[in-house]
Amino acid sequence: ALETVGTCQAIFDVTLDYAKQREQFGVPIGSFQAIKHKFADMLIALERARATGYFAALTIAEDDDRRSLAVASAKATAGECARLLAKEGIQIHGGIGYTWEHDMHLYVRRVRANAALFGTAAWHRARVADLIGL
Repeated sequence: ALETVGTCQAIFDVTLDYAKQREQFGVPIGSFQAIKHKFADMLIALERARATGYFAALTIAEDDDRRSLAVASAKATAGECARLLAKEGIQIHGGIGYTWEHDMHLYVRRVRANAALFGTAAWHRARVADLIGL
């Protein structure tokens, strides 16, 4: 989960830098309210994923009985974060985000690879439901 959080952080950082540099109508696109709202949602998702990932790591380190639930929750949260940040990052970057000239496409590919390798957010949410008896 924390590897995915690292990818999310990279997406956030690259996208924030781009929004500060890219100008439209003579001002940086990061100054537009709609873009600010996207960044607020992205940051909330990122910090939520980071916190659940740290909690999962702590439960593993302490051999806590809640570790299976914590890990499934962390991966579900990280997967949701990755999906949101990849989507919004590409949206904010526009066409350049899809091209080989920009690294954004590498992060999106990493998000998809992580979901394929470690399970999707939906699979981990179903695992959480099973673990709590639903």
